[in-house]
Amino acid sequence: MMLRFAFARNICRFNQSSALPVRSFHVARAVNSSEGLRDVLVKEMETEQELGVPPKFSDDIRGFKVDYTPGIPVINLTNVVDGDIVKVRLNLNECDMPEASPYEEQEEEEDEAISPRPVFSVSISNEAKGKSLMLSAFIEAENLVITRMGVKPNNIEEDSEFEKVYFTDFQHLDEKVQEQTASYLAEKGIGAELCREIEGLVADAEYNEYLKWLQDTSDFLK
Repeated sequence: MMLRFAFARNICRFNQSSALPVRSFHVARAVNSSEGLRDVLVKEMETEQELGVPPKFSDDIRGFKVDYTPGIPVINLTNVVDGDIVKVRLNLNECDMPEASPYEEQEEEEDEAISPRPVFSVSISNEAKGKSLMLSAFIEAENLVITRMGVKPNNIEEDSEFEKVYFTDFQHLDEKVQEQTASYLAEKGIGAELCREIEGLVADAEYNEYLKWLQDTSDFLK
């Protein structure tokens, strides 16, 4: 499933020499080391306020209700398709976010888009059958990649599903099975368009949490 879209969200980073493959930390004597760290964080916040693009959120994307609370890394998307409850659940702590270039270098790299790597689970529940189709997936290089797939009784709690439900390795399945699974997911709303929206949602939420982290850490060091 190819996506023809790469969502770019730039997060300011300090310009560091590429010749240093490993970042070193040195302990230096200072009157108050917390002040130095806080000053750096405050400057970072000021830079983001001046040059950053404020994130925007919607309560609905492609028919899915979005449940995102700033400060909580878990995001849920829910929809009802043909009587089945379709849920997408992702945790920002599990999503890789490529490092953006410093703002001063971005004008020279306008053609190089930066996309997050959303990692999420999908559940398609049928109340009448009392079962749910479960999948683990991620988006990478404009492809939706399914890693695991299983079926669980609806009475099994989410926290224990990996202990009580077998999930097959999706990549080892026959290509026809993989192709038909992609078509089935598209019918349930898990298609290229939604994946594109998820990329944007993850990028905005990640940036929003980063700004909050700057503020929270700065306040802690006061």
